[in-house]
Amino acid sequence: DLSLLSILKYLKCVTELVGVDINEGRLKWNGSRLSPCVGDHLDPRELDLVITLYHGSVLEKDCRLLGFDLVTCIELIEHFDSEDLARFPEVVFGYMSPAMIVISTPNSDFNSLFPLSVFRDSDHKFEWSRVQFQTW
Repeated sequence: DLSLLSILKYLKCVTELVGVDINEGRLKWNGSRLSPCVGDHLDPRELDLVITLYHGSVLEKDCRLLGFDLVTCIELIEHFDSEDLARFPEVVFGYMSPAMIVISTPNSDFNSLFPLSVFRDSDHKFEWSRVQFQTW
């Protein structure tokens, strides 16, 4: 939903943000959250900020996604089937090879706090415990 990008855009040291989603409609719907607001003009940045949204997949070797310092995959991998999950490290850790990668995923150790649900989202293929994530 571009929440992280909408926060990172206020960091004065950030000069480029790129968002990628396989769901083009979601990019269009949430993209307005990244547009400049009135407050941005009251406290202008010293460094220009470029924000780009791409319709695509982190599972594909896309040259537009090369050369970044940081890649974040927020609440993403739990939507992958086993084949895609196996391809993910090759693309992100190998092909893209940023200096830092941050991956977040629901922690199944807390699923007991969510009554009447096995997974928090019907599209989740799995929800790992902390140990399962560390093993992966």
